[in-house]
Amino acid sequence: MPLHLLFRNTRAKYSEGVIVLKIRTDNGESAAFHDMWCTTDRNRVHAIARSNDFESDISVTSQYVSHHSKDYLIFFLASTDPREGQIFNLRDTALDERVGLITPINAIGSREHIWSEDEYFEAVAASVFWDLLSDTNGYSIDAPLTSAREYVISDFYDPCLSLLVVNPRAFPDFDIERYLPGLFSYGYSLYIPGRQVSSGFTFKTLPTGKDLRIPPVHDPYLGEGYLKNLYTAMLPYEQNSIAGFLLQYQVFEMLMQMIFTERLTGFKDAVNKFTGTASDLREILDQVQKLSAERDRIKASIDAAGVNAGLLKDLGIACKELLADSGKFLRSEQVSDLVYDVRNLIFHNYRSIPTGSLSKIEIINAELVSAMPRLLARPKQIKSV
Repeated sequence: MPLHLLFRNTRAKYSEGVIVLKIRTDNGESAAFHDMWCTTDRNRVHAIARSNDFESDISVTSQYVSHHSKDYLIFFLASTDPREGQIFNLRDTALDERVGLITPINAIGSREHIWSEDEYFEAVAASVFWDLLSDTNGYSIDAPLTSAREYVISDFYDPCLSLLVVNPRAFPDFDIERYLPGLFSYGYSLYIPGRQVSSGFTFKTLPTGKDLRIPPVHDPYLGEGYLKNLYTAMLPYEQNSIAGFLLQYQVFEMLMQMIFTERLTGFKDAVNKFTGTASDLREILDQVQKLSAERDRIKASIDAAGVNAGLLKDLGIACKELLADSGKFLRSEQVSDLVYDVRNLIFHNYRSIPTGSLSKIEIINAELVSAMPRLLARPKQIKSV
């Protein structure tokens, strides 16, 4: 039974075994919670912290109280900027709706931020308190022993954690994978206990307003499985800039394959319905031949996403500088050509990159991190051949 339902009655008790939350005692023991009960106003939970050589009454105070607690979906995020005030509405740019709330875990145990009087945040924080108290995910850490034996819920969690909180009644089909590239572009990734997020990437600057606007991944791209693995288990922990580039280039490979498959289907339909001249047929064949080249498929992938040229400007500049430093002739200044040429440089002629220019690969990676959410968003309608 959820703790907020169990504690709905005055001084309700919880004594079914041991709660996951623990205190680290002075002698290094881990004292687990037992025999929890809640005060009448539901803003304080009392328990006995007990280990082999330690026993003490302790209390955990909820900074936010609501008599209408809800069961939210909670996703634990590792954050590169977990400051208390970094609280945002997660806004889906395709729906133009708020789909959730992102908050550092330390904001749940504090009122020292501008959201503390926000009605929506108060309701979320009051409900999330009970989920964090029960710790069904097992993500809590031992809180240090204090002389007052008084705690807030964030004392029991890694301060670098943030939470994405979603109302499942409003969004019953919510899929976190749809937002992983956009979240990562701002330095958020799904939390994996015991793994340290890499500092090898430069992320977009978090906004100064209340909204974090993220384009959702287009439905067909979700079925690949690569994106979820890339943004959950690979990129957040990658320290090597070369590997970081190659991992992100695989996203282009995925997009190119989908573009090619769709164009090939259009080609087959065009041939089946063909009634023109030999010259007309050659024109169709020329289009298919052109798309079979990887360089042209990258361009088609970027064009299909309808990305504003300004978004990719800095990516193009960083690619040009690396290619120039390595003595490579520029085929063109199109971003698609430049990315492909950098790919070839790294795959086939890495030794020609001056040591002093290797840091520019990190700049390219940062620009790719920033651009990927838009490249993976719903594309323009692709014209058939």
